[in-house]
Amino acid sequence: MGGKEQWVDEKNSTYRQNEIAACAGQSKKLYVLHTVLGKACSVDTDLRTADEFAAFFEDKVKSVRAFTDSTPLCEVLFRTISTLAARHAKLVS
Repeated sequence: MGGKEQWVDEKNSTYRQNEIAACAGQSKKLYVLHTVLGKACSVDTDLRTADEFAAFFEDKVKSVRAFTDSTPLCEVLFRTISTLAARHAKLVS
């Protein structure tokens, strides 16, 4: 990278850092800054509809269920643990 390009990159980086610092934890301002500086999400959200998302989600759940249906159930061992009241009563008696 040439001297001028490096200088421009450093100035740009300094500017962005100062602008982010000026947002002082204000997420709305930070989001606007993020969008203005060209770092907004590159995915065109208009291409997906709620119905498409619902269908995707339903298919995903079905595939997870199909995958886990053949998995044997895990045996969970339980043990009785005395309550603090029971322990206190034991100590007092």
